[in-house]
Amino acid sequence: MEREEEIREALRDVLDPEVGIDIVDLGLIKDIIIRGDDTVEVDLVLTSQACPLASHLSEQVKRRVEGLRGIRQVEVKVLDEPWNWDHFVRQQKEGFRYGQNIQNVGGL
Repeated sequence: MEREEEIREALRDVLDPEVGIDIVDLGLIKDIIIRGDDTVEVDLVLTSQACPLASHLSEQVKRRVEGLRGIRQVEVKVLDEPWNWDHFVRQQKEGFRYGQNIQNVGGL
């Protein structure tokens, strides 16, 4: 399994507690950047700019990725970008899974 896909699959265990959907399918993982063999950056968007769970979600992402074999350092960046619930609902109705093609989704 490719390293990015391994990380993305691991992040499916992290749920947004406000909506009960994993953060990958919800479209909160904007990008996963692998630097070298043991360092990862995860770019995350939030369902709301005033999300009271930003720190909680960031910590859950960091812990989950750090728990993978060979990962020593994880940086989670919370991006100041809008997230769109209507876009998420429309994509789910069409059968699109965010985790399979996140980099081709514009406007998140």
